[in-house]
Amino acid sequence: MHDDPAFANALRSKRYLGLVPWIEHNFARAMRGADSIDVICEAMARRYVARYGIAPPVVVHRALEESVAPGPRYDAERHGLRLGVLGSTYSYEPLPTAARAVEIAARRLGLPPRFLVMGRSYGERLKAEFEGRVEIEVTGHVTESDAVPLLRECFALDLNYPFGSRDAVLRRTSFPTKLSTYVQAGRPLLLHSPTDSSVMPLVDDSGFAAVWSNNDPERGAEALLELWNRPANHESRHVEAERVRLAHYDPDRNRRVLFETLGRLAR
Repeated sequence: MHDDPAFANALRSKRYLGLVPWIEHNFARAMRGADSIDVICEAMARRYVARYGIAPPVVVHRALEESVAPGPRYDAERHGLRLGVLGSTYSYEPLPTAARAVEIAARRLGLPPRFLVMGRSYGERLKAEFEGRVEIEVTGHVTESDAVPLLRECFALDLNYPFGSRDAVLRRTSFPTKLSTYVQAGRPLLLHSPTDSSVMPLVDDSGFAAVWSNNDPERGAEALLELWNRPANHESRHVEAERVRLAHYDPDRNRRVLFETLGRLAR
C-alpha cells in the first residue's frame, strides 16, 4: 500500500470525493480480512493498526542493490544555483513557489537561477511563466538511469508534499518513491513540506536536508541558502545518501521481510 485509497486519493479528488465513505468502508473490510498487508512506511502501519484493529503490517520498500557512488563536486560556475525536481508535485502550485525561491536565493548569491523539471509534470507551463527570470529545463519522462546523472548536476533536490488539510493523510502516511532515485544522486534535499510529513526523519545534524515548511518563497530561499552555506553540500553527499539507502532501500532487509511474510502465508 503506497497511498491510502480513501483519504490520500479520493478525499483529494473532486470526482471521487463523494465516494470517500464507501471506499473507506470497503477498504476497512478488505484490510480486516487480509492474511497479510504490506505498507510503505511505519506511519501508515501505525494508522491502520489504530484505525482497523489489525495486526501490524510489514513495511516494504523497493530494493537498491548498489551502494551510492561518489559524485562530482557541485560546479556552480557551470550550473549556477540549480534545483531539481523529479516526477509528480501533486499540483502545479509547488513549482512556481519553488522557482521563485530559486530566483531569490540565486540573486543573493549572484548566480544564474536554474530549475530542472523531470517527468510528465507542469514543466512547460512553469517555463512560460518564468521566461526571462529563471532558466527552466524540462526533460519530460526519462529513465532512472538517465535521470540520476542529471540530478547529480543539481545543487539540491526538491522533495515536496502538499500543505492542505485534505492532504494530511497523504503527507503523513505515504512515502515518496522519488526519494529512492534522489539518494542515488547523492545531492542535498530540500524538504518542501509541513513538519508533520513522513519525510521529516530525513533531517539530522549533517545538513543533508533542509526544511521549508510553508509556501513563502522567501523562506524557501532561506532554506536553499542554509544548504548552500554548508561547505559539505558542495561536495558529493553520497555518504549521507547511503545512510538513507540502508535505512529504507536495503535489499537484504527487504528480501528478508518479504520471505518471512510469504513464509507465514504458506503455513
